[in-house]
Amino acid sequence: MIAQMQEGFLLADLSRIGACLLIAHFGDGLVSLDARAEGPGKHVLTRTH
Repeated sequence: MIAQMQEGFLLADLSRIGACLLIAHFGDGLVSLDARAEGPGKHVLTRTH
C-alpha cells in the first residue's frame, strides 16, 4: 500500500518537473502575466534567439 502511494507521488513529481522544463524551454507565451496585461492580440517578446 505504501509503495503504491510513493509510486504515485513519484509520478506526480516527475510530471511537474517535466512541465517546468517545458515552460523553461519554450517560455510561457500567451498565458504569461505580461501577455495578459497587454490585452488580446498584443504579444510581448521577452526572448530572442
